[in-house]
Amino acid sequence: MAWYNVRRVMEECLAIKPDLVFLWDEAWFAFASFNPIYRTRTAMFSAASLTRRFKRTKYRKKYEAYQQQLAQVAANEQSAWMLENKLIPNPDVARIRTYTTQSTHKTLTSLRQGSMIHIFDQDFRRKVESTFNEAYMTHTSTSPNYQILASLDIGRRQAELEGYEMVNKQLALSMTLRQSAYQSDRLKKYFDVLVNKDLVPAEFRESGVEPTLTLTPGLAKWKKPGPMMSLSSIQAGSPYILVKPG
Repeated sequence: MAWYNVRRVMEECLAIKPDLVFLWDEAWFAFASFNPIYRTRTAMFSAASLTRRFKRTKYRKKYEAYQQQLAQVAANEQSAWMLENKLIPNPDVARIRTYTTQSTHKTLTSLRQGSMIHIFDQDFRRKVESTFNEAYMTHTSTSPNYQILASLDIGRRQAELEGYEMVNKQLALSMTLRQSAYQSDRLKKYFDVLVNKDLVPAEFRESGVEPTLTLTPGLAKWKKPGPMMSLSSIQAGSPYILVKPG
């Protein structure tokens, strides 16, 4: 999910169905909330962000301007127009209802099968609390493994205290791997490194962010940052290794 614009997906879907319930699978993304490079790509962050955004006067004015612009489009052309323009939900009727599952044992310190469900649902208590709890109890064990439960607390605590540093180390290692693939004639024979433009076409990348590392050896070889470059832009350098067919 790291390459999804989660907030925009939710925002445009809510413009179509304002009470849509989102179920996000973040199986390998449990570490993301503990580092600002990845945090904005998580469902819980996006849900909280949209909740705050819908309350702002600036957003309401933006929605009203959007409605006026849509009203000027002929009825038989509105569907095509909406496909070419960003959809903006009505802040008065949109409800943020987001659920996320994380396989904690895959990326944090937790015993096998340790996992979590995260909830950000404005209508949870009013609509689904009893149903959710009943469904949960139906599919869980009456004899829980307390070692697994304890390991979840340990994993969360470790990520809270050390997550920022550990994710930064992971990024540094991924950059080293990318440099090796770029510079080794032997590796280049079998691997390509995918970057932003290979994964997401330019017209769909609003940020315009490009990789911030050069192909010269070492992590010290950063390009000079521009005035608008933020910490989150560093994620653009995260590599995806593509194995070439033999």
